[in-house]
Amino acid sequence: MIRLLPLILLGLFYSVNGLNGYTDHVHWTEPFILSFWVLALGLVSYMLAWTIFRHGIPRNLLAFSIFCLLLFSRMIFSWVKSDIFPNINATLFFIGTTFILLLVIRTIKGKKEETLAKFSRFLTMTCAVLIGYESLTILFGSKDNSFSYGTPMQLKTWVGNKPNIYVLMFDEYQGNNGLRKMTGYSNEEQVAFLRHEGFTIANNPISTYDHTVYSIPSLFMMDTLHFKTTNTSMTKMKVLTASSLVYKNNPLIKYLAQNGYRTRNFSIFRIADEKPLSAIWIETTWLELQLFRTFPFWARNDLLNALPSNSIQKLAGTLLARTVKHNRKTIDSTFATIGESKQPQFVFSHFLLPHPPLMIDSNGNERSFNKAMFETNLLSSSFKESYLGQVKYANYLIRKFIETIDRKDPESVVFILSDHGCRALAKDTEDVFNIQWAMRIPGKDPLAGVADVQLVNTFRILLNQVAGQQLPMLHSTPRY
Repeated sequence: MIRLLPLILLGLFYSVNGLNGYTDHVHWTEPFILSFWVLALGLVSYMLAWTIFRHGIPRNLLAFSIFCLLLFSRMIFSWVKSDIFPNINATLFFIGTTFILLLVIRTIKGKKEETLAKFSRFLTMTCAVLIGYESLTILFGSKDNSFSYGTPMQLKTWVGNKPNIYVLMFDEYQGNNGLRKMTGYSNEEQVAFLRHEGFTIANNPISTYDHTVYSIPSLFMMDTLHFKTTNTSMTKMKVLTASSLVYKNNPLIKYLAQNGYRTRNFSIFRIADEKPLSAIWIETTWLELQLFRTFPFWARNDLLNALPSNSIQKLAGTLLARTVKHNRKTIDSTFATIGESKQPQFVFSHFLLPHPPLMIDSNGNERSFNKAMFETNLLSSSFKESYLGQVKYANYLIRKFIETIDRKDPESVVFILSDHGCRALAKDTEDVFNIQWAMRIPGKDPLAGVADVQLVNTFRILLNQVAGQQLPMLHSTPRY
């Protein structure tokens, strides 16, 4: 056990290092889950080393080296790419790390056991010092408060009926004005259909943010995120803090629950007490952030997306395969939920389309995941056509959902939304904030008295119309 101490302390350092600065965002179960995975990687490292060195200190030192790569390879790659070799790719990086690992094996074989024992003790002391440093930093270090929380919203007693509420959120669905401007495609046929179905369509709706991880928290908080600086660029701390608002401090869901509503969450976010429908791993929780630093999860979420076969990607559970699966599950779950509950329900369905990579065509059939990824990364000439294909498929789904709601739950409230525009097409222009926004409340004009529609006001409009609230509209400036 003493000889394994460097390996044990390295795993402990990884876990403690992950807590540094993030203790406010950790669910009590997450450190235990992380410890399980770290232990599993340690065992894998030991078994791999055992196949080369069957006994003694050399085996443990090799296990330590392999364990380092499994835990820190993504972090090392990011550092090398950003500060040393900007043009390096993952393939060259792993060729280099394999060469270094072979060099380590050769060096270990050529050293005396006494020398290796001294080095092992050095590693033990180093890991112990690092653990001590991280522990002190956790206890006494300052916290990065990326933004402040707004004033708690005061909501009055619900006045009126309690209809079912369906929120159909299509990720990165460009607003109609930007869509016409950037692609030449007119969405008038879809607009005409929605108007015929009694929807009120905002003229030029905008989102305050150009990323889902900010738009969704702002939507549910019914407020802008109070960043302490004008810079809203994404950092790990900002993303975790924003995401935590959706389940820790969600005034909309809390108010709906107080009034007898059941929340149905078909999204990739944890919303209040409702778990996400799918685990997409976009680093919106502390556990996702820590596991994505390790090689197996980095490979699954990123590297293996280059596999040429859709079937193999599904077996490997790549990010692309899980995204397609999430969309299928969200579609099926939404259809199954329409009109099925006697208790009033709030249904939030978050479709990851037409969000790139564009893995579905206009008929809902799968395209090559691999080709879709490279099409997006390289922004090839076919990207625009593929994006419009997913827009058409999203339009088809919207029609089918509305037809089903008309048949099974005609008195319900329905939203058709997107969280931001298409970043790949809009680039750094304000078109990225142009979104889809349509709402239907039977017998009412939801935008009466509302001049400019912003995503942040969506649920303010809802509560004003169906619950007798008098919430003022916010006017925010889009922020990159």
